[in-house]
Amino acid sequence: TSKKKKLRGSKKFGETRVTPVDVHAFEPENLQRTDKVPCGANKCFFPLKSDPTIGYLVASSERNSKEQSEEDWFKTLESSWELAEQLEREYDIQQFLLEAPKNITISHNLAARLNQNLWRESRAKFETKERFPEQSIAFIQKVATAPNPNLLFGCAHSKVKQFQRQVDEFIPLIRRKKRFARHFRKYMDQARAIMRKERCLIKDFQVLVDTNGRLYHLDFDRCFIPDDPGAKRDISEEIASSCMDALDEIEKHFYKVLHDN
Repeated sequence: TSKKKKLRGSKKFGETRVTPVDVHAFEPENLQRTDKVPCGANKCFFPLKSDPTIGYLVASSERNSKEQSEEDWFKTLESSWELAEQLEREYDIQQFLLEAPKNITISHNLAARLNQNLWRESRAKFETKERFPEQSIAFIQKVATAPNPNLLFGCAHSKVKQFQRQVDEFIPLIRRKKRFARHFRKYMDQARAIMRKERCLIKDFQVLVDTNGRLYHLDFDRCFIPDDPGAKRDISEEIASSCMDALDEIEKHFYKVLHDN
């Protein structure tokens, strides 16, 4: 991971003292203000003001959908990071995690910033309860910003429906449709091959696709949550077959809409 630094000079006794400043620092004043901070069940994404290509995922240590302890929740995030690195190394996948997770104590100023305009994507509404209390522990993880525009899809019924609602708006944004189709077929075949070997990824499989047809893999936590069947790689053939069928339908629908446009 590249660590880009600015240099700041200050004069002292007629000399210039140069000190490094981390432009990717997770500080309240470095978090970009936005009308909607995108949040899932467990994490919210905050882009950086100093570098919009970089941001942080932030999760409360006290809140996760599977009600894990603070220690187990952090271990899940660490294991997810290790799996993402492994998949990137072995299969050359695209994913967004840049560093291992860290834990921080939320200051008064940071709490005020983190709790503004939290938008729950799946429910299409703002959160009304405070997610990040002052003096509580939060887990932060440096990530790359997703390409824009993009389209989310996955195996779950809700993800398929979301794809069907949004694909007609996404298609006109693709400039080179033949190149998109070629890349999309390649990366879909790669995703299927990975899922056959890493079966935990079948559970709630979801990716983003950009306008060049590249896939970006998301949410590796599902492989390490103890109560989740996917954590044990115990994916039935019925679940696996259903996921593959859903991806086949999405791929066919893409090619049809591409052809019609």
